[in-house]
Amino acid sequence: MTTRTYEEAAAARSKRVQVRHRPSARRSAPGVPGRNATGPLSARISVREQPTADGLPILDGFASVTQTPYEMWDAFGPYTEEVDGAAFDRTLANDPDVKFLFNHAGMPMARTSNMAPETAGSLALSMGTADNGAPALHSVAVPLPQLEVTQQVLIAARAGLLDEMSFAFMIVRGAWSDDYMKYTIYEVDLNRGDTSIVTYGANPHTSIDVRSAPALDTASTVDAQARARIAVALSRSREFNRT
Repeated sequence: MTTRTYEEAAAARSKRVQVRHRPSARRSAPGVPGRNATGPLSARISVREQPTADGLPILDGFASVTQTPYEMWDAFGPYTEEVDGAAFDRTLANDPDVKFLFNHAGMPMARTSNMAPETAGSLALSMGTADNGAPALHSVAVPLPQLEVTQQVLIAARAGLLDEMSFAFMIVRGAWSDDYMKYTIYEVDLNRGDTSIVTYGANPHTSIDVRSAPALDTASTVDAQARARIAVALSRSREFNRT
């Protein structure tokens, strides 16, 4: 595969796309297939153990940092991408349905819903401030502790084997710069997307912490807490459905 420079890619892009076109074959690495309308932005993660109020594990971090450029690739070659600071405002106001996954696939560990922020299986999304001072998408997941994928993710994250985060989204509005070297995402739609802990991602500017209580180390405690939390979640779900 021939690798183009930023300038060569921009020159080819300028002849084939319009300013309002989205990047074609958008991907986080050269030669790696991606999704045209959705895609991951990654996060470096650190691990620290800290007891929580109810003893549940929490994956707490920033799934996207805005106003911070990162490198991406499209059908023409490399370019710089940046998420606008207001890109999440409308979608968060609309209470999007988002799931927490591993590598954007498989069994969901948590989901945004009517559940309380620290109920097992819940995911809370909001805007916060990243370490570099930029607005960032704050993702707080309380994964169901009895799921095998949850246990695997927590073990790998604590060991430093998983050290990035990401989110999947739809681009609602964006534009190329005049020189076609930079694409700015002005608005995204998170509904039916996800935030994920991932093996590799694209943007190295965000962070996540794993917080859990030592009691979760035993399977019996995990099962007992899971049953209790699931009962609460089901009860709240039934109440919500009746309204």
